[in-house]
Amino acid sequence: MSFKKIVSQERAIRVLQGTIKKERIPSAFLFIGEPYIGKTTTAIEYAKALNCLDNDNFDSCDFCKSCKKIEKGIHPDLKVVTAEKDTITIDNIRDLEEFVSLQSLEGKYKVVIVKNADKMNQYAANAMLKTLEEPPPNTVLILTCENIDALPEPLVSRTFKVFFNPLSKEAISRLIDEKHILCNSDILPSCHSERSEESPPFNIIGMSSFGLHLRTTPQSIESLEITLSKGEGEESLKEELIKFSMGRPGLFISMDILRKIKDFKETLNFNKIKKSPWKHNEDLKWWLDFVFIMLRDRICQKLFGDKITTYFSFEKSFYREEITLEELFICYDQLQNIRKNVDLNLNKSILWNYINQIMRRVLNE
Repeated sequence: MSFKKIVSQERAIRVLQGTIKKERIPSAFLFIGEPYIGKTTTAIEYAKALNCLDNDNFDSCDFCKSCKKIEKGIHPDLKVVTAEKDTITIDNIRDLEEFVSLQSLEGKYKVVIVKNADKMNQYAANAMLKTLEEPPPNTVLILTCENIDALPEPLVSRTFKVFFNPLSKEAISRLIDEKHILCNSDILPSCHSERSEESPPFNIIGMSSFGLHLRTTPQSIESLEITLSKGEGEESLKEELIKFSMGRPGLFISMDILRKIKDFKETLNFNKIKKSPWKHNEDLKWWLDFVFIMLRDRICQKLFGDKITTYFSFEKSFYREEITLEELFICYDQLQNIRKNVDLNLNKSILWNYINQIMRRVLNE
């Protein structure tokens, strides 16, 4: 893939290439930015550049043995640490410590990527701090995070910070065209363009879980209106996809977000659907995230009337007119508590009945 193919992160790439050019490689990085904007993919590319056997212009060649192994995730000197049940534990960090204590087998550097480092619990963070204080030689630790405030200050102070920004609408539009996103979606009934042989495969390494909340939903975003009719054109879907991604291309690269929206709308008929529509915890998380957007829409309608634009195209009659703002916020808080505890493997049948009662206070029957 190489740095050249990472979209709209020129400043971050310039910083990283500068460390290679000056041969001053920090022992620990902290990649900071919103989810789905390329932090983990950039970390993979940096690992490739550090260990490339034919390093050209301080970038990876993509063709040597080392680059290919890292791209496939089978290089013996690369380790990716991810959260288990939404938490990085001390056992994960101990595995990391054992990995970095050994000499590199093939590469010049051993590289460890810790995805969503802000999900480390206190014990894991303390263990990571010790590793950062005594970094092994020729080892690079790359921590990615969304919320820097969730990390202990001593840990943050021992890292080289690189900031990532959400992509512009223009960059998202180009990416949709290049990846043929709409052509790969079964939502679009007819799509005449086809994926070319030269189109690179989707690199979904490092895509984290999706979350949208009232505090992160800008009122300035235009409404998301997906009718899913056969007459809807590709450009219309493209515009809605650009709005919904909010500068985070990983949302539609890692999953069919249009299909998820359609499935979500179909589950809102509580009189018809009698059992839980979720097979896995991730399905439930997605469903709840969409409900939060719905509640945001209704709260904004209550506050600003018809002047406000909404994500979903539900008619006002879809909601109970008499519901108050206080009741909406209570529903939101109750659902947020469920969202926080999803990974405790709650009984989905009981949970569906409970959520059903909550949603009936919001929606018309």
